[in-house]
Parts: sequence; C-alpha cells; structure tokens
Amino acid sequence: FSAGKNGVTCTAERFARANETGNLKNVTNAAGSVVDDLAHVGFLITKKFCLSYPNGIFSTIKVVSERESRSGVASLKLPVSFARRGSVLAVRVNQDLSMNVLLLLALFAVSSAAFSEDVALPSSSASRAVLHVLGVAQDAGYPQINCYEPRCLPVWAQPELGSGASMLALVVDGRRFHLFDAAPTLPHQLYQFWTKTGLTLSDLEGIWLTHAHMGHYAGLLHFGKEAASTYAVPVHAMPRMAAFLARNGPWSQLVSAQNIVVHQLTANRPVLIGAAKVTPWLVPHRDEFSETVGYLIEGPDKRAVYLPDIDKWQKWDQDLVAMLKTVDVALLDATFFSGDELPGRDIALIPHPTVLESMALLKSLPRPVRSRVVFTHMNHTNPLLDPGSKETQSVLALGFQIARIGDRFDL
Repeated sequence: FSAGKNGVTCTAERFARANETGNLKNVTNAAGSVVDDLAHVGFLITKKFCLSYPNGIFSTIKVVSERESRSGVASLKLPVSFARRGSVLAVRVNQDLSMNVLLLLALFAVSSAAFSEDVALPSSSASRAVLHVLGVAQDAGYPQINCYEPRCLPVWAQPELGSGASMLALVVDGRRFHLFDAAPTLPHQLYQFWTKTGLTLSDLEGIWLTHAHMGHYAGLLHFGKEAASTYAVPVHAMPRMAAFLARNGPWSQLVSAQNIVVHQLTANRPVLIGAAKVTPWLVPHRDEFSETVGYLIEGPDKRAVYLPDIDKWQKWDQDLVAMLKTVDVALLDATFFSGDELPGRDIALIPHPTVLESMALLKSLPRPVRSRVVFTHMNHTNPLLDPGSKETQSVLALGFQIARIGDRFDL
C-alpha cells in the first residue's frame, strides 16, 4: 500500500516472526501491532485514498487470493521505510493464512482513513496510556545558573533534590513513548525515566513541542550527530514552530540531516497515537519565535491537559473553570507562586498567572474538581519546589496538587 504525499510505513518484520509458528492467532496479533506502530510513527493512509479506492483494495485481495491458492502459498510484499531500517521485506505465509492477513491489512487501510478526530480511542481493556512527569521546573531548571542562595545551595550539593524543565512522557502499552517538550537536561531526565520504565530512545515515537522558549525545545540538540545521532524522530509542532526549526541553526541541521522529521500540527485538530489522542490548544504567551500551545491528551479512560506556559487565564479563549470540569488531570503553569519573587525585575515583562491568582480563580470549585489541578513549571524562586515549605502545605490543604518527578497518571 502506498498513497498520499506521506506514503505508508510498515514494520512487516512482526509478520515474519509470527509466521514462524504458523499460528493464525499470532499473525492476527502481529497485524494489530503493526497497525498500532504505524499510527505511532506518524505515517498514514490518507482519507482520500481509503475512501476513493475501497473496491480496489478488496479486488486486490480477491486476485491475490485466487492466484496464490493455485500455487499453494501466498507471497506478500510490503514496503518498509522506517527509522533504523530501509528495505523490502517479503513475508510468506501458508495458504490458509493468506486471506486472513490480507483482510487485516485492508481493514487497517480503511480504519486508518480516520487518523484524526473521527477515530474512537481503543478500549481500556485493549490498550493503556500512562503519563509520567519527567520535570517540574521552569525553563532554566532548578537550581538555576548563578543561584547560590539558601534555597539553591542544598540542591547543588544534592542534585536529586532538583529538577529539569517541565516535561512529560506518555507511555503507550508499556513499550513505546512520546515526549511532551524536550528540556535542555533531556539526557538526565531520560535516565531517570529509564530507571522506572526500562524504555530508551529506541522506544521513542514522537516529540510534541509547546513553543520556542529554551526549556521546551533545546533538548532537541541531543538528537544530532554529536550525540544520539537519531534518524527521523517525529517532532510535532505548530506551523511557526516548524518553520523556526527548519530555518534556524543548529535546529535546521537536525532537519536537513533527518535526525528529526517535523510534522505540522493544526490547532484543535486531534491526532491519534494508538491508545491516546493528542489535541493542540493555542494559548496566549510571549510568542517571539513560535506559537504557544497546550495539549489535551486523551487516553482510553481519562483526559489530561498539559499547559505549562500562558500569560494570563483571562487572555485565553477558553474558560479555565469550564475546562477543568471536562478533564481528569490538568498540569498547569505555576511559574511564580506570587508576584514578588523577582526583586529588581519587572514581572510584567514575563507574564504568568501566579499560583495565588490561579487558586483564587478556582477556589469556588468543589474540592474533587480542584484536586484535578497539578501545578508544574515552577521557577527556582517558587517555594512550591520545596515539599516542606509552608506555601506547599497551604496549596495541598486547599485540595490542589503539585507535580513531582516520578508522578504518573493512568489515562
């Protein structure tokens, strides 16, 4: 199968392994894995192709089935073009399996036509999605450069007390993951993630960027030839963000060398990634180089929002209170606890809703709804970074949550 400008990528090796047993159930399961994998690496069969040529698909099945029934064996060749491999793999299956395998592929082609908001998520019994917190600090991390004050000195001495910039990982079915943002301290954060899940860069199937401020995309540098030297890692970004990466070094080298492949997003248009669905929401922020988005991340059972940066809730075209009533987890901007954290600097030039402002806006909500709020993206001046601070205790007492590295949310 090949259609549309993106074509089709298929990990056909799963069929080869399954066919060694000659077991139809294994082949069926392998086909399901291929369908899942295709969705995750971001390639698709376009709606136009699937809706325009369904008869051609089934005619091909009929012709191949009749032809191979005479020879006693079915030979199925699938184009393979994916990261770390590039060849044509011939998969031979027994005659009694040929029709079943071809039907599975045709069903995949038709179902892939709705690689967007039209596709329902898999049931929780079939798939699983888990959101992991990899970082909770503002862009520059905690502690920040040149901070030798009492709040920072213990963290310099015990790095495990600190944090890299705000970042999430979405693990799908326990065997692959997507990153939300790419922090400058990405290697350390991925190491911590590996100790919990055993997943490595070879299991990474996509990166979803929120915007072009240092803590959210600088980690892409680690995918270049000086470091991991990856091949064709999908990076999902809004149009201005995608253009920024393509036109400005050193990011443009990642694009030209195909260390990453940038996929443009459209605001409010969902993208299905196996057991989850991701929708970018535009939010008002200091958009010097790119748009800024938050992400709605939907699993089989629950919905989460990741919104680490926004100027003010009142500037957003969505109502925060109404939004909270529709989700189960909301990881929200908590850059500053209050407006007096940066003496000598005009905080109006770096606008964010303070934690005090956000809590005041949400205080009338029932406690179960308030508990859906998880504050993240905390500046190194924010006392919420200290689990023992009185500010931390006051926030928890009101029913709100504070993100910590290692937190996980089943979706």
